[in-house]
Amino acid sequence: MKLSYMLIDENDLDRFVVRKVIEQTDDRFGNIKTMNNARDALKDIETKSEETNDITLIFLDLYMPLINGFQFVQEFEKLPSFVREKYLIYALTASIDHNDHSRMMRFDSVRDIVEKPLTKSKLTGILQELDTVTK
Repeated sequence: MKLSYMLIDENDLDRFVVRKVIEQTDDRFGNIKTMNNARDALKDIETKSEETNDITLIFLDLYMPLINGFQFVQEFEKLPSFVREKYLIYALTASIDHNDHSRMMRFDSVRDIVEKPLTKSKLTGILQELDTVTK
């Protein structure tokens, strides 16, 4: 299975780190799209929804200006199911607040929460889990 990625984080360094981890860990990745805000990411998903059958992993920061990660997922879940089924959301956060974790995991579209920084080990675990589920 070929995967594409979307990184949604206002922090340039965090996006850089995630991109490098993907490039060094997933030898079958397709496209890596980086977005510095969730509003633009939603627009991109809405307009590109019919262009691909690839699965896209979204790494989503929880706390961003304009639209935070919680608001992003609320809006994402309003999209048609044929759009949502092409995306798997992983929330990235430095927060250890259990309320944040509980709140985010209430959304059907969120697969898991990953503590920042994303590492090769964490990404490998995600990819192995996906391989198991999709076989």
